[in-house]
Amino acid sequence: KLQFLYFIGGGWGKGKFKIMLTQTISRICNSKKGHLSAYLRLIRADKQIGTWLLLLPCWWGHGMGWAMGGAMPLDVMATFGAGALCMRAAGCIINDMWDKDFDKQVERTKERPIAAGEISMGRAFG
Repeated sequence: KLQFLYFIGGGWGKGKFKIMLTQTISRICNSKKGHLSAYLRLIRADKQIGTWLLLLPCWWGHGMGWAMGGAMPLDVMATFGAGALCMRAAGCIINDMWDKDFDKQVERTKERPIAAGEISMGRAFG
């Protein structure tokens, strides 16, 4: 998993920093202690593939515009990154809210924060 992240992001900054960041997030998520861990697990922060699947088409389109002679400002790329992260988080949260009762019955999903009762529906929504 870590090698895949390094491969995807190899050209965008320091690879060792990304691996350390991924390991730190995974450690916090796996600790299952405290509110930070619950919220990070709620937005699936330890599983980045969903964010990449939202982000890469945005950057691809942006790069195509740049190739046609347009500007490629980094603030727009950062905005796309923040938007992809927020959309992924919102999708994970609403999925957990809708499937709360179903998730309690499935072995793979019964420890998700809403299904396990670590985060209430109101706290997840607001």
